[in-house]
Amino acid sequence: MTRLKFIAAIAALAIPLTALPAGAQDGSDSSLVTGSIVLPEASVLPDEASIIVSVDDTSLADAAAVMLSRLVMRAPGAESPIPFALTVLPGTYEVIPDLGPLEITVNVRIETADGTLLYINDTNYMAIDADGPRQDLDVPVVAVEA
Repeated sequence: MTRLKFIAAIAALAIPLTALPAGAQDGSDSSLVTGSIVLPEASVLPDEASIIVSVDDTSLADAAAVMLSRLVMRAPGAESPIPFALTVLPGTYEVIPDLGPLEITVNVRIETADGTLLYINDTNYMAIDADGPRQDLDVPVVAVEA
């Protein structure tokens, strides 16, 4: 499967956490955030691992992040880079004139079947900037110490 077909297949699985407005089914009202998850060197995911990628509004300092879109996928034996694509509806985040959107970030978690955290990104990566949704993100993850 080519990388583009793989990304398209993953994008079809992305689940926006808001109801689709009328007419959004054709994709004209949505924004696609794409990129790759970068595992530590020589890492291979266990067969039962789940990859959870989310686009979150993390702009509120003393409040929990608001999830705008989420993708859960399995990639048995996957090696780096692992492509992802999520749809974020434009009306789900606020854009401030001359500043762009509030802090909208991509977050990655890789867990075992029993929920044990294996990898996580430890740096914020903007999913949407003043130019719109990012389609070139490389999101490195780090191993979580047991």
